[in-house]
Amino acid sequence: DEGPQIPVPESPAFKAAIEKHLGWWEKIWEAQRKRGLEEVFVTTEFGPYPYAALGTSDERLDEINTWMKDRVLERWNGTVSAPAALSPPPSAGPSPLRVIDATAIRAKVTHEIAYDAAVLAFKALSNDQAQSPTPVQLAFPAREGETCIKPGYVEGAGYYAVKVASGFQKNKDEGRPSGSGVIMVFDAKYGSPSAVLADNGYL
Repeated sequence: DEGPQIPVPESPAFKAAIEKHLGWWEKIWEAQRKRGLEEVFVTTEFGPYPYAALGTSDERLDEINTWMKDRVLERWNGTVSAPAALSPPPSAGPSPLRVIDATAIRAKVTHEIAYDAAVLAFKALSNDQAQSPTPVQLAFPAREGETCIKPGYVEGAGYYAVKVASGFQKNKDEGRPSGSGVIMVFDAKYGSPSAVLADNGYL
């Protein structure tokens, strides 16, 4: 079952994948016990980008790994309780706003990575575990243009995003690109802006 690293393991959208992972460990433990072994080593290795989502902090990775460790221990001990929800690291105020330019994004986010992320998001949406409201549209007939504002959020994620994408067909007559845009990323706990992905319509 290969694929991108689960970005928000505590989200209901990925419950089936987590259960499958824990089921594999149960089979390993059963085989180990049959061999007379009572100790087993487990590494909860949620790694940095490109395994994690672009912009995931070291603190967030530590929190995710700790959360997963607790789930493994619960399963090992036979006591499965309701998992505690993860949240972005506490902050006394808004974090400094990061601006990531198109060059950096293109260097890190391949079409394969973007595709895999979209698949996960659409799966969550089909299971009513994501929000994707109807886009807001602004029309500019004189320029054969439109700008669409598209918010989205996967339940349980630490962040949500608002994409602003423009398509102005008259630009081509002047030697300018017809498409452009940015993605604004917000902290899902505090509602404060965390980053601007100046992707120029790439994503």
